[in-house]
Amino acid sequence: MMRFSPRLFALLVFPFICIAQEQQSQVDVKKLGEDSYRLTLKTFKTTNVDEGQSELLPTAESLCIGKSVRYEKYKFKSQERIPGAAPDKGDAPSLELEQEIHCDKATAGTKPPDLVSRQSDVSWQPTASDQQVVERLTSQYFSAKDQGKYQVGYAMLHKANQEITPFDRWSANAREFNEKAGKVLSRKVKKVTWYKDVPGAPLPGFYVAVDFDGAFANLDMYCGYVMWYRESEGLYRLVREEQNYLDKKMRKKIKDSDFYELKAKFKC
Repeated sequence: MMRFSPRLFALLVFPFICIAQEQQSQVDVKKLGEDSYRLTLKTFKTTNVDEGQSELLPTAESLCIGKSVRYEKYKFKSQERIPGAAPDKGDAPSLELEQEIHCDKATAGTKPPDLVSRQSDVSWQPTASDQQVVERLTSQYFSAKDQGKYQVGYAMLHKANQEITPFDRWSANAREFNEKAGKVLSRKVKKVTWYKDVPGAPLPGFYVAVDFDGAFANLDMYCGYVMWYRESEGLYRLVREEQNYLDKKMRKKIKDSDFYELKAKFKC
């Protein structure tokens, strides 16, 4: 099942303790310019970015009447319930999503942008050598973060990601994770999956997801994936990263069955 979000690129996703409660979704709209808007969704219906973007679609279409909606960059913050954990009042599973959109004018005789034939690297196909390259890049990226070489890791991000997340915020997040997780004990690649010309993706071409898991001194669960984009020059830039983890202190508070349920949910 493809886990690639068709819009733009995300930040880190961490599990939080929270309790379910029924609340209505809220959508705020801010006009950024001619045919450009920022939609802010606050919802308790889902913690999934793709589902949040789907929930925003009716609002986007109402703003772009007679035109096609193009999703652009976004950022989000989510809270996920840990099974069996003690309830923490006011912290329900939730998603806050800021999504920028642009209303594209329809042109007679042309297809929507997502259906237009893509011409980038039409003859290129990934090989075993390319897989080794992305595995090596993934190792180098995490090695830089593990060793506190944040400038090196940040330089591997796609320009669009750097525009969304300034270095100070990105490095602060990486530093906070290192402090919580403790010494890295292992990290291994589980699977490498290639995608080409994903409908709705901001850029045509090849994307490659690298699933991983590992172990840290202070964690009892750790896994996730990174997504790389292959640029026309054959270089790869990081466009998405998700890390899911549970520390040892929290692990002691939940039952074994709930722990394994959590691992299954995040595919750890």
